[in-house]
Amino acid sequence: MSQESLRRLRNATREKLGKFNRLRGREVEPGEFWDVVVVTAVDESQREAYELQIRQKVERRELPLGIHYKVFSDPPGHKIGNGGSTLYALQKLNDIYGRLWEG
Repeated sequence: MSQESLRRLRNATREKLGKFNRLRGREVEPGEFWDVVVVTAVDESQREAYELQIRQKVERRELPLGIHYKVFSDPPGHKIGNGGSTLYALQKLNDIYGRLWEG
């Protein structure tokens, strides 16, 4: 990667982190941040741990407020991998929000 590309990447990352820091601990307006933040977990135990971490971070005002944070564990049985987890999470979001997300 060229020095110019690295410089632009550093600046863009710094800008994004600054924006995120300004959103921490406050209610965000529609369109200002994501509508939903989704985390996938390999099993129920990991899902519970992630939910606890997210809940604690929200309580400490380390994350933007007013966002739907969702953690989905993979279905039981054979491991489905990252791609399978993503597709499963999208299906779960469709189950929850359905037509609200169309249009």
